[in-house]
Amino acid sequence: MTARDLIETWALRIEAEQNSASSTAPDQPITQVAGRLVNTVGTLHLYELTLPHGASIEHDTPCSIVPQDDLEPTEGIVLGGQGHVILMQTFDAIGQSCTNATVIPDRAGCLMTSAKRLRDMIAQPDSYRLGPADRLASLLEATSGTEELSVTSAGSSALTTVWDKDLSLRRQRLASLAIEFILTNKRTLVVCPDHQTADSFVGTVARAITAAGHKHHNCVSRY
Repeated sequence: MTARDLIETWALRIEAEQNSASSTAPDQPITQVAGRLVNTVGTLHLYELTLPHGASIEHDTPCSIVPQDDLEPTEGIVLGGQGHVILMQTFDAIGQSCTNATVIPDRAGCLMTSAKRLRDMIAQPDSYRLGPADRLASLLEATSGTEELSVTSAGSSALTTVWDKDLSLRRQRLASLAIEFILTNKRTLVVCPDHQTADSFVGTVARAITAAGHKHHNCVSRY
């Protein structure tokens, strides 16, 4: 499977999930939501929202919060939570606390945007960028995708597969690979399924960098 085939496969999966999410309960408004401000960093605000019992929102779901008293709604994204209590990052403050607010999830819209970005990668491989210095064209032009890639050196392949049944060993191998990239002055974009996984992996890399005698805050950024 080439990178183009992989992107096409995931675009189809996301589009199918988006069609399903458009007509199901997860995107329905949730009322009687209470919230409190947990922290503010720059222009980002972290709120703890308590949903009615039985309600829940998946992490990484974009939502709109509509406060009571006709205040302006604000947009945010769910970072995580447990049960009917979630943590949401918002781009505008809605005060120290709120009661009887309405939260409107938009998972279908998020999936639609993700699918569109994957389609753009396929349609415009020469212009689409993963980051400031990471071009995707070389991956999309790959003609042989059946070979099993292994970790031999940081410069052996643009697309490398690292796998081990033991999660801790897999993270250690990835951390070693990240250090090798850093020493060869290469940038690495790490994409994780959720914020908790990203925090754990970045922490592993930071500790490995420190153990190698380098300053991790000069090499790692977490968004």
